[in-house]
Amino acid sequence: MWLDTDTILWIGTDHGLCSYQINKNLFTRYRIASDAPVIADIKDIRTIYEDNNETLWVGTNAGLVKFSKKEDN
Repeated sequence: MWLDTDTILWIGTDHGLCSYQINKNLFTRYRIASDAPVIADIKDIRTIYEDNNETLWVGTNAGLVKFSKKEDN
């Protein structure tokens, strides 16, 4: 889990990436697509980190994924 600078709780599960906006009581699940042709969707999230540019770095069973919170994912 990771609590970001916008007070959004990011949760990594074995079924994908989720967020919980505390102030809105809103839960959202995100689909993270893989560039690798063998892996269609990345689901096993192992770690989450936010950098200074508010980009989330998501560690998965398929490697490291850059996840932009500013884009519609």
